[in-house]
Amino acid sequence: ARDDAAQDALANSRAHSRGLEDERGDLLDRVAGLEALIDARSKRHDVDLENVKRLNLAERDEADVKHEAIKKELADARRENDAGRKQAAEVAIEQVAARRGNDIRAEAHAAELLNLESTLLAAQRETKRQEAKNSAAAKSPWDDFEQQRKLEEKLKEQRDQNAKM
Repeated sequence: ARDDAAQDALANSRAHSRGLEDERGDLLDRVAGLEALIDARSKRHDVDLENVKRLNLAERDEADVKHEAIKKELADARRENDAGRKQAAEVAIEQVAARRGNDIRAEAHAAELLNLESTLLAAQRETKRQEAKNSAAAKSPWDDFEQQRKLEEKLKEQRDQNAKM
C-alpha cells in the first residue's frame, strides 16, 4: 500500500510535472507568439515611419518649390509695380511739362494779342490823323471805314485763334 501510495504520489508528481511542463511550453509558445507579433508590429511601424518620412520629405520639397515660385512671382510683381510707379512718375512729369508748354504758348499768344491790339489802336490813331489830314483832299469817309474794318477783322481772327489755343 505504501508502494502504491508512493507510486500514486510519484505518478501524481509526474503528472503534475508534465502539466507544469505543458503549461511552461504553452507560456513559452505564447511568449514566442507575442515576440513575433511585437517584431511584426515593429517592422510595420518602421515601414510606416519610413513612408511617413518619405511623404513628409516629398511634401516639404513640393512646399519648397511652391515657396520659390511664390517668391519669384512676388519679385516679378514688385518689379512690375516699380515699373508702373516709374511710368506714372514719367507721365506726371510729361503732363507738368505739357502744362508749362501750354502756359508759355498761352502767354505768348496773349502777348501777341496785346501787340496786335496796340498795333490796331496805333493804326486807328494813324487813320484818324490821316483822315483829318486828307479830309481837305476830299477823301471818301468810306475809305477809312474799310481800312478800319479790315484791321478789326484781323484782330478778331487773332482773338479766335488765341481762344482756340
